Amino acid sequence: MKRGSGTRSGLLWEIERILKGLKELDRLPEYLLLENVKTIKAESNRADLNEWLGFLESIGYRNDDCMLLNALDFGVPQDRERVFIVSHLGEKLNICEKIRKRERVYEFGAFFRNDYDNPTLRAEADIAQLNPTPSRQKMWQINGRELNERTTVRTITCNMDRTHCAALFPYVGAKGDSFRRPTIREAFLLMGFTEEEYERTMSLEFSYRKMNKLIGNSIVVNVLEEIFRAMFGGKYDKENVECK
Repeated sequence: MKRGSGTRSGLLWEIERILKGLKELDRLPEYLLLENVKTIKAESNRADLNEWLGFLESIGYRNDDCMLLNALDFGVPQDRERVFIVSHLGEKLNICEKIRKRERVYEFGAFFRNDYDNPTLRAEADIAQLNPTPSRQKMWQINGRELNERTTVRTITCNMDRTHCAALFPYVGAKGDSFRRPTIREAFLLMGFTEEEYERTMSLEFSYRKMNKLIGNSIVVNVLEEIFRAMFGGKYDKENVECK
């Protein structure tokens, strides 16, 4: 997060530049939402995070408490922890007190696509298949999952082909008897998107790797919906606000 670090987290200071310009124009946005991995709270990042939050306070924002939210608590069987901080131009919103979590009960079949008689799903599974190398055998030992309605996966990242990947599933496909990663379709579902939204991205003609990066950098829709409900439910005098 350090200023000038050249990292994606370091782009935070470009937001500072933009906000300074907007303040001069008296056009500051009413709300800001910060999302990052939980290491943003680590000792090594504390000074930079405090500097950022202090800057926001100096231009009129009030920062809510830092929230560590897991997608598992919002209807998605993905163990994905992320930090969120809501900043409001005016009073503090106390979103933490309004967030509603769900019981951790899932129907994993709603997220898993193994109808291999369907040629589209078969082709997507073939793309996600891995060669049965010794390193992939190790991956299986770490990431193998018994498939039932209580199955959950680890965090979907920008590279699912690594030792601690989201999950592996047994698969017999174009490369013989081995394993496969989640398909991009499944990754979209595990991020809270719909299959229709996934299919719209087909026009991009991105490779599996590029699509993996796209979805791995995303935010779980279910978590955002709950944050927005907590932010705007009272403003519009509704208990539940539809988020489109």
